[in-house]
Amino acid sequence: MFPTDAPTSTLTSVPDLTGPLPADQVSYPFSAASHQVQALDLGDFGYVEEEFFASGAANVYEEGTDGTPLVAESEIPYTNRLLVRRPANPGAASGTVWVDIMNASNGFDVEDHWRRAWNHWMTEGDTYIGVTSKPIQIDALKNFDPVRYAPLTWDLPGSAERRPLIAVEGAWDPMQELPGTEEGLVWDILTQVGGLLRSDRVTELIAIKPERIFLIGQSQSAVYLNTWIAGFHAATSAAHGRTLFDGYLATVGADIRRPLRQGGNRPAGIFATVAADNVELDVPHITLTAEGDLELFRGMKRTGLVQAGSLDGPLRRHWQVAGTPHTDLRSGQLPRPEDIRRSGRIPRVMDRDFLDQLNIIPLEPAVLAAMTALVRWVAEGVPAAPSIYLHVTDDGRVERDGFGNALGGIRSGLLEYPLGSFQGAADGGAVYGTQQLLSEDKVRERFPDAQSYLSAVREQNRALQEAGYLTELGAQRILEVAAELWDRIHTAG
Repeated sequence: MFPTDAPTSTLTSVPDLTGPLPADQVSYPFSAASHQVQALDLGDFGYVEEEFFASGAANVYEEGTDGTPLVAESEIPYTNRLLVRRPANPGAASGTVWVDIMNASNGFDVEDHWRRAWNHWMTEGDTYIGVTSKPIQIDALKNFDPVRYAPLTWDLPGSAERRPLIAVEGAWDPMQELPGTEEGLVWDILTQVGGLLRSDRVTELIAIKPERIFLIGQSQSAVYLNTWIAGFHAATSAAHGRTLFDGYLATVGADIRRPLRQGGNRPAGIFATVAADNVELDVPHITLTAEGDLELFRGMKRTGLVQAGSLDGPLRRHWQVAGTPHTDLRSGQLPRPEDIRRSGRIPRVMDRDFLDQLNIIPLEPAVLAAMTALVRWVAEGVPAAPSIYLHVTDDGRVERDGFGNALGGIRSGLLEYPLGSFQGAADGGAVYGTQQLLSEDKVRERFPDAQSYLSAVREQNRALQEAGYLTELGAQRILEVAAELWDRIHTAG
């Protein structure tokens, strides 16, 4: 919590908006839905996509001796980008708004939650706002379209002109900093987006007055979310006389936080993180942990999340999901490789051989269930399903069944009735995980045909739905993966 004499002007400021910016086939938003790997025509769903620039002033903060944020530099001007997708007809909007901290680990804006939940959100009539969260993403946007994105800046006053960053294969740092910029502007930028959504000017951005607003982030963005909650949730609530956000979803970021400004120590290697204490909140907060996170974060000396009871409380839930890797690259809702190259970054090699090696147990169903639970918790006062943890040994290793699959946690039919061994992380903590499918003969010993196998998976889905850990759309996704795995095995013979 802030000291009582801390300046609060940037906590209550509302940014100026420019937009929506015009778009055509030559100049369009980076990661536009119509220019993703699998293009979406949002008009088919009754949606529009709009891009805005938000301009204001943000403080730079540093940690005090007790960890509280202290103002180090005051009111640095910034211009940032917001990407909005909303119902074209405001009357069709649900009133639920998701503010997504766009992930910067690849050096460009990645909409990790959009690619997992786009179908769910547009079915519900929800509104999505993606927020660029780091100077390195601003650099990528300027590379992509130097005219369209010329006004964007997170530069410190008086900074020298900087050459564009062009990524080099094999030398990428997910936490890379740009000289002359300040990553720490993000805290006030997120605050001011929340303030805008609570202000009378909100309709300039999303055409409705929201009923519920959630702040969410995945992976590095979940680390940013955790840091904002710890340092700014209470302070912004006090400054505004109410909470800016009605709830939070931190996906595959555990309890990790980062320093408040760039240039600080990196106690865990490339991840600029700091140790965290559990924060009790006055709004609901769900943390999702993939099985692969346990191995990934072990290398960062963050082992507390494996303990039953971590990140749990009256308004907190911690769901751990068996079999799932930290990330899933199979989504088609990612920027096109040619657009990534235009941004000065390196697209992943996504050929069939690479994709076939990925662990395909999806985290999406748990994400959708968590979002549904948050909305119900806020709108109806119905708490989310209890925290649920993977089973671990005394030294923090995941306990496994006879097929090599994790025990405990949210365990879908893909794990309860497995067609193979699915590891959330490969040796060394690789974020994609591994899978090794059974032979057709081994599968036939348990399931004579696809119908009997899918029926078993469907039964486990029903149990998870009744318990609150799965939605109908998530159950459909699990069945699609089950059918794909069955076909792979029986095609291979």
